[in-house]
Amino acid sequence: MGTRRIVAVFLAIAIIAGCAACNKKKSANSQTATENKQETIIEDIQEQSVPGYSKDMQEELDACCNEFGTLLNEAIPTEWDVAYLLGEVEESRESYLSVFYFVESETNNTIRMDEIPKRYGIKESVVEGCNELLSQQVLRLNNCFNANGYAHWDQMTYILENNGDFEIRYKYHAMQEEIVAGKREAIWAFETFRR
Repeated sequence: MGTRRIVAVFLAIAIIAGCAACNKKKSANSQTATENKQETIIEDIQEQSVPGYSKDMQEELDACCNEFGTLLNEAIPTEWDVAYLLGEVEESRESYLSVFYFVESETNNTIRMDEIPKRYGIKESVVEGCNELLSQQVLRLNNCFNANGYAHWDQMTYILENNGDFEIRYKYHAMQEEIVAGKREAIWAFETFRR
């Protein structure tokens, strides 16, 4: 089965909330502007569903995507334009992982999650905790597909714009090739960031 692509509109309520755990330093004016922007988006959003998915599956997919957005927003301690999440799940589901990047609004630099502690003075354990929760959501999403009889995907990409729009893609057999995780991530980054 080829790559499945789901494009939908999504609003993470947490985008308007500061992340106390990450000690975000956002100004009150920026927060108010973000809240106003989110209210406008809420008015414009129409529910979308993917043909072929049951209502229960669609609700579970929506919940996973909502949680991805919330967790990414909580993990990123600065203003950002777009966030990228790579998730991988072995077919046995014994091993799964996630890694995320984001584009910093002020500098337009792409930052990998492991750069957050040094760059922003956030405790490494906080970033690792957020990433562990993201990894668990990746597994939850994968289990949702499995429970509904869909083929096992082993790599997913979740791209979140700061306005709430997101895109999610699935790749099949990415982990069956004899490529170590670091090299798969480099290939994924090359394919994802060149778009």
